[in-house]
Order: sequence, then structure tokens, then C-alpha cells
Amino acid sequence: MLYLDFILIPIDYIRTSKLRVFIFEWIIPSIICFLIYLSLYKGAVAYNFEDYINKIISLEGILVGFSITSITFLTTASNRNVELLKTHKTKYKIGLKELNLMDLILINFSFSLFTEILILVVNLTAPILMIGFNLSFHSKIVLFSINVLFVLHNLFLNIRNLVDLYLALLKDDK
Repeated sequence: MLYLDFILIPIDYIRTSKLRVFIFEWIIPSIICFLIYLSLYKGAVAYNFEDYINKIISLEGILVGFSITSITFLTTASNRNVELLKTHKTKYKIGLKELNLMDLILINFSFSLFTEILILVVNLTAPILMIGFNLSFHSKIVLFSINVLFVLHNLFLNIRNLVDLYLALLKDDK
């Protein structure tokens, strides 16, 4: 039997995302990605794809560490505000379970970690695929642009996660 439980992470992320989150994490990176694609396609910018891949591997490795640390902190901390996150119910449900703020934050950090690992795997295998397949320059630009889209999405997601974590831990209920 094929293991497919990992699909629950993106599904839960999509179920709990609002329109403004979708715009921030997907539409803005898509616009930036499209502008990069046009610049590369028209020859306005020359870029070394392999250099970019090496930088992405380093960046995503750092983000994986940050996400794992954040998840570990959230699940083991005994801060008063962390306890409040566990009791504050939201309007979201997954199945019959009513989600609390802690669940939402963990879903977002888990999805972030999921995408970071996916981006790492793709970028670690990309040089092999580029050598193994004789891709045209246009194909490389399209793949590069899609890669940029996911990296930017992941960066925007991490920004939102960081802000959520900051607000959750420093919130004052007085």
C-alpha cells in the first residue's frame, strides 16, 4: 500500500487558508515570477541557473531548521500564551475536530516544512535532470520560473508564520 498521508498537510493548509493569505502567499509571488520569466525570456537578464540552485539549497536548508525549531518550540513550550493558543477555538474544522489557534499555527509550520523539503529535493535533483535531458533554453526558463514561484511562496509563508508566532507569544491579554 502506498503511503499517502503526507497529502493531508497541503490539504489542511488549503482548508484553513483565507483569501488574503492566498493573495499574499500565491498571487504576489506569481506576479513576481511572471516578471522574472518575461525578463529572462526577452533576454533582459542573463542568469546562471546552477548558481541559483546552489543558493536555494542553502536557503531552504536554513528554513527547514527554522521550521523544525519552531514546531518543536510550539509543541514543548509551557508559556501562558502558548497555553491560550490551545484553548482559543477558531471557525475552522477538519473533519469533526474544531481547530484552535495552536492547530492553525502548527498546520502552517508543517506545510512550510513540507514545501521546504519538497523544494530541497527538487533543487538537489535539478542538475541531474538538466544534464540528463537536453532541455531547451525556454524550458529551462519555465522550470526556473516555477521554482522561483515556490521559493517565493515559501518565503512569504515563512514571513506570515514568523508574524503569527510573534503575535501569539507576545500577545498581552490585559
